[in-house]
Amino acid sequence: MDESDTAAERGHTVTGRSRSGRAARQASRSAAAANHGPAFLTRDIPTYELLSPDGLDSVEEHADRILAEVGIEIRGDDEALSLFRAAGVEVGKLSAQTSLPQDLGFDSLMWVELQGQLEREAFVVVVPEVLVTKETVVDVEAYV
Repeated sequence: MDESDTAAERGHTVTGRSRSGRAARQASRSAAAANHGPAFLTRDIPTYELLSPDGLDSVEEHADRILAEVGIEIRGDDEALSLFRAAGVEVGKLSAQTSLPQDLGFDSLMWVELQGQLEREAFVVVVPEVLVTKETVVDVEAYV
């Protein structure tokens, strides 16, 4: 090993002065970057299926049954009640699982009225073809 190799290892020139300037800063940054790991983390945690599709269907079926048997009362939500009143619904009959076409007899005019009221009151754009596929009050609330 000669004197220049030893000086270069220490970051000094042969004359004993430390290197400075652009090349030294670039070399310093390159050395620092080489010491760091990747710029992102890779997790080796496996994914778990918490509930199978059959289990999810069973939970949904039981939730629907409970809502159908027990129902839900809309209280304190004057906006929701006014939307349904404006569409011609008798609010006393209304529950979360009330079927709009079957229980309330929604016809094409009532769907149009509900669409207009939703757009005015909830400030949303309602697609008529999608709205008429909503069967229950819960479905309409989830859509809006």
